[in-house]
Amino acid sequence: MVSTIVEKKGTRPQAMLSNPDTGEIIRIYYGEKYPESAKMRVDVVNTVRDQRNGTISIAATKSQTFSIFWQRFLEQDYSLWFLHDVNGDGTRDLVAYTTDASNILLLVLVFPGKSDGSFNEPVVSPIQLSNDKDQLLSGLFMTPVYTAQTTYTFPSSKTKTKGAIISLFDNYGIIGARLVGPESPKGSFKYELKGQNGAIAGQRSGTIGGRPEKWMGSSKKPQPLGFALV
Repeated sequence: MVSTIVEKKGTRPQAMLSNPDTGEIIRIYYGEKYPESAKMRVDVVNTVRDQRNGTISIAATKSQTFSIFWQRFLEQDYSLWFLHDVNGDGTRDLVAYTTDASNILLLVLVFPGKSDGSFNEPVVSPIQLSNDKDQLLSGLFMTPVYTAQTTYTFPSSKTKTKGAIISLFDNYGIIGARLVGPESPKGSFKYELKGQNGAIAGQRSGTIGGRPEKWMGSSKKPQPLGFALV
């Protein structure tokens, strides 16, 4: 079943997500082509299904605009967007993982979800080196190649979270991995470095090919093909 929805001409979103709990669509707008400098717009689109013929239509759209105070203006700075209940209150939050061209300053943004489907101002977590995690967090030569949402188990409580983020990077031709996740299972929106391996058993970071930067009209970073996270 294909439903065609016609809207007034507007700016193309940089990310689109679906909320499995509510059926809403989340559209995120920002970047060089967005008309408001240093701003980000988040649309929460409520959809309805016609029980007679199964077609989908838009019932209502709620828009919010946030000031980008975390110095991430380019589309290429955002490696990952997803929805996850970070603080354990039963409402999904909007999560983003960002890095600039230097690949040194890493941030996780969490826009706390509200009961009405909208979001609060983001909680920004700089991902910083911890003495017990690794000697080197990042550098100009550690270029990112792939980022994905993953599962992390907290060592003390054995509690699992699906809100962790794994980032694979090229370390002079060898693949490395960095894992960040919520600092606690519940009650916090903060993220922290969970661990890093600068070189995984000498495995080469080259892949079988790449998905181009403007694949299907998207201006996200090009992504290599050949990584399978299990």
